[in-house]
Amino acid sequence: MRRAPLFGSSVFASTDLAEIVDAFMAAPPSTGATPSMPIDVHEDAEGITVVANVPGFAKDEVGVEFHEGVLTLSAMRMAETTNDAAKGADSCCGSGACCDAKDGETSAATPKPRVRTVIRERSVSAVRRALQLPDRVTGEGIVAELENGVLTVRLPYAARPTPRKISVN
Repeated sequence: MRRAPLFGSSVFASTDLAEIVDAFMAAPPSTGATPSMPIDVHEDAEGITVVANVPGFAKDEVGVEFHEGVLTLSAMRMAETTNDAAKGADSCCGSGACCDAKDGETSAATPKPRVRTVIRERSVSAVRRALQLPDRVTGEGIVAELENGVLTVRLPYAARPTPRKISVN
């Protein structure tokens, strides 16, 4: 059986764009599980350094907590919102021209193209990772930096007690 070209005028005009995308992007349904945050852990004489990938997250979307010997790294981004979402993603004042004019008039001089979201996979994204740390890490002096999607957390060791000689009286 011979198929018509996908983007030929007859097929594209009669087929919903979402069906075409679904046919090419058929993926298993989401399990709802939170994706893992890949990390590297380095140790030296002064302490531990944890390096985590958090690409696409801003500083205010990344959290670092230390409580009772557990370091918890998290990042969460909420859904992007647009004005189209409030009106309905497939509508633009119902006329095909955007509502730039006042009092509900449409502006035919500067019509904006209609945009419809077909797939939304970036609505909410969250990752989390917790690490049990050795007792030598007390939580004092922890420094966290985020640069180019890489979170680096430096956890210094507490000062070890130095041996000293005690004189007996």
